[in-house]
Amino acid sequence: MRRRFFLLLISLVFLGICPQTIAASKPLYGPSNITIGPWHVHFSLHSFPCLDPAQGFISVSKAAEAPAPKWGWVMLNGHFYSINAFLQGDKPQLTIQVNLMGKNLLAILLVGPPGSQLTFKVEQEIPSTPP
Repeated sequence: MRRRFFLLLISLVFLGICPQTIAASKPLYGPSNITIGPWHVHFSLHSFPCLDPAQGFISVSKAAEAPAPKWGWVMLNGHFYSINAFLQGDKPQLTIQVNLMGKNLLAILLVGPPGSQLTFKVEQEIPSTPP
């Protein structure tokens, strides 16, 4: 019994000393609902700042009440990301890891029936250490 208590005490001390990293995020763009208009296509450009170059991610979500587009891509700072497999699949959300810069330019192209909708959000990963 004393040995278990001693091992538990050492484990708790070790866990308290080791720094723990918790990933947090800072929203930079969105959430923004993008809807395809009557011409069956949507193209838009969006710019947003980031204080320092950092890692981040783009979140793309399908709307529950509207159909998803049939085809599309996203481009951030010249890097092209196809979202066709996501649009044809059953998953409700897609997360794309990206590199962010001081000034960011996001281009979105969607093709599908009028009223098709997706929600886009860009966030910066912020590693933090608890006190």
